Amino acid sequence: MHVNDGTGDEDYSRYTIPLAEVYYQRGVAKNVDLGLKLGLSSSFTADVKWQFHGDKRSKIAASTGLVVGSLGIGPFAGQAQVPLYLSWHKNEKTAIYLTPRYTLLVFPKEERTYHGYSGSTGVIFGKRTKFALDFSYLYLRGYDKYSRALAY
Repeated sequence: MHVNDGTGDEDYSRYTIPLAEVYYQRGVAKNVDLGLKLGLSSSFTADVKWQFHGDKRSKIAASTGLVVGSLGIGPFAGQAQVPLYLSWHKNEKTAIYLTPRYTLLVFPKEERTYHGYSGSTGVIFGKRTKFALDFSYLYLRGYDKYSRALAY
């Protein structure tokens, strides 16, 4: 995650820091999961995910859903995302994934709204308890100090 250094310089110098998150997901119906995610950056999201391709034995799976939540860094921001989850399951303990997303961020205090896209890719290890190495990116139209401060 990149964060603004707060010096007020025009170049908005940034630092790159790792972003750790804890995610819980539970199946509530056939092909439907609900999830909650909490991040070190004070971010919080809730999501619903619907798997429209694949099953437990498939090598390839595809899902979509809706994510809503908040970012608590810098200025507070509400967020909504529409992701497309794509995954290839090498075996039952390893999966590689790609997740492009439409992203909306709303800064209520500043009365600013940004539309953009984001995405992540990575590897998930584990069968029941899982660990992921994730690389993410966020681009917002109207690139300014707020979008730079939140660039993943």
